[in-house]
Amino acid sequence: MDLDKRKITVVQKLLATDQESIIKEVEHILLRNKPAKLSNEQKEMIDEALNSLENDGKILHDDVVRETDERYRKK
Repeated sequence: MDLDKRKITVVQKLLATDQESIIKEVEHILLRNKPAKLSNEQKEMIDEALNSLENDGKILHDDVVRETDERYRKK
């Protein structure tokens, strides 16, 4: 069965149900698939990392571990 037919079948079953728990579960599934919101700092860090990769930049594993520990160390 192709994707469009499967979607129609699912929607028909959803419309036919009287079980609120199923509706809530579908809502939950659809809402959790929204893209994550990133802060400007996170976006800048991702851009920096991608630019570094494009320029054949490499970082040693030990440097990543050290920087991550410094940045996110539990206090």
